Amino acid sequence: MFDVATNLIWLLESAVKKTPPPEDWLTLIFTRSGFCLYLILGFSVFGVAIILMKWVALRTSKILPPSVGRQFLELAHQRDMQGISDLCQRFNHLPLARVTAAGVELAAAGADVMEREMAAIARFELHDRGNYLPALGVMSYVATLVGLLGTVTGMITAFRNIHVQGTTSTEFVAAGVYESLFNTAEGLLVAIVFYLAHQYFRARMARLGIEFEEYITRFVNALFYGKAA
Repeated sequence: MFDVATNLIWLLESAVKKTPPPEDWLTLIFTRSGFCLYLILGFSVFGVAIILMKWVALRTSKILPPSVGRQFLELAHQRDMQGISDLCQRFNHLPLARVTAAGVELAAAGADVMEREMAAIARFELHDRGNYLPALGVMSYVATLVGLLGTVTGMITAFRNIHVQGTTSTEFVAAGVYESLFNTAEGLLVAIVFYLAHQYFRARMARLGIEFEEYITRFVNALFYGKAA
């Protein structure tokens, strides 16, 4: 309500004094940033899509749900191979089940072989879930460079205006300064968000790797050595 009243006041004053109403931040960004803004927007759309994909793909419930893991461990402790196979087929959409199924197929070869195979499949599954993460890291770096490019083009615009107009009046320099500062801010903002997201998902994958190692060790111990799940 306050913003509406403020804009109405400015409109009335504009009608009387013939002065334009103030521009909001969104208008300023799209009118003062120059062509680099569209490069940053392109990176932003692609980067946000990756963030949303990884947010869903790297959830524990999508990879290593604790409830399903406990069922596998209990069946391994009971040495119920048929029950394990049935559960693997039931949850075949989960990396946890595929890792377990790969291990069960080599159970006759011994604990060491089985554990190595399960660890290899777990690494493959996590690597597959980490697709496009390197791209997110690259974009966090490139967005900074694009912002700096916008800074340079903005300063070029400012000095060009000084040269063309033959004056250092802020009226002629402001457009270039606007472009310079807006591009710097936009590039840094996008770079910071992408960098933090990249580091978060890398840490998330490392944590999932540790959880898989713990599960594999407990599963093999339960199946071969009868240790409690």
